[in-house]
Amino acid sequence: ISNLPANAVGASLLFTGMSYITLVGYDWSALRYVGRRLPARVTALASFCGYAIGNTVGFSLFTGGSVRFRVYSAAGLPAEDIGRVTLFCIIAFGFGICAVGGVGVLLRPLLLAEILHLPALLLKVTSISLIAAIIAFVLLCTRKRMLRWRRMTLTLPSPSLVAGQLTISAIDLCFACAALWVLLPTDLSYSFFAFLPLYCVAIVAGILSHVPGGLGVFEAVFVYALGDRTEIGPLVGALVVYRLIYYVMPLLVAGALLGLSELRRHIPATVAAFDRLVEVTGEIVPAFAGIFVVLAGIVLLASAATPMSPTRAAAISSVVSLPVIETAHFVGGMVASMLIFLAPALQRRLHGAYWLVHALLAIGIVCSLAKGLDYGEAI
Repeated sequence: ISNLPANAVGASLLFTGMSYITLVGYDWSALRYVGRRLPARVTALASFCGYAIGNTVGFSLFTGGSVRFRVYSAAGLPAEDIGRVTLFCIIAFGFGICAVGGVGVLLRPLLLAEILHLPALLLKVTSISLIAAIIAFVLLCTRKRMLRWRRMTLTLPSPSLVAGQLTISAIDLCFACAALWVLLPTDLSYSFFAFLPLYCVAIVAGILSHVPGGLGVFEAVFVYALGDRTEIGPLVGALVVYRLIYYVMPLLVAGALLGLSELRRHIPATVAAFDRLVEVTGEIVPAFAGIFVVLAGIVLLASAATPMSPTRAAAISSVVSLPVIETAHFVGGMVASMLIFLAPALQRRLHGAYWLVHALLAIGIVCSLAKGLDYGEAI
């Protein structure tokens, strides 16, 4: 990892950003499919956070779908349309990876067959079948607008929407692949279009494994396919950095964006709750303050009417004279009576009573210490 060139890491970051920007096109196409229009910032937030979390956590239908539900429902989109948008995005990604992977295999079948140790003919037949199925679906969309099976109906997208979605998928996969390709060891000497089919195979393997984010499975495909063509250390280092750049960093950014979105959404309720808290506090605090002042007065009265501890009496008599001790007892009793007297005024939030109580409590602390070193009472 430490030997990776800085320009390669920078290029990977750039291609990752371009990939996630392209991913917004999935949601844009899906909203066109359901006939809805939303502000661009809402679509971008739902798309980026949905894919960033779904790609890393796995189970994109549920994780990415939950994120989209949270964002789109707040924008007023019905739950049925949100479900159709989520399903459209997942199916569109599948069509895109099949189309790009199929074309890539047809371009370089022998290379992928050698890497994966599979017959070239099998790879050609598979890729041709995938491309033929996609072409058949596009032709079906030109002839029909709706499919019916028993009581279920499925509205087909327009041919232009399918073509646009395939273009978006191809661009996204190329950017995502380029983010890893620029990090690979230079001695591999693979062209980008030769590497693209292998990247599609690794993506599909990670999805089919149901491991969150394809962690380990995605990397194992490249180690298995390219491990004997270069040193393992640089290859694994490139895969780890790619995992951090393409998966972990967007996940952290998406978490921060969702958190800020939730805070922004709840600002009015938070302000109202804070205002109510201030209002309730203004009603409760004076009453509790009056009760505590009465308790403080009772403590001072009890202290003034009870004898000192002999040990503390001997200690205090060596510091202050007897008249000072007796005065402290007397003043403490007076302070106690005044505190009890002022408690109702404090409860009514009279400003003068508030400051006078502070002064009397300070005098009570001094009296508690002077009459017998009663630090517990003073505290």
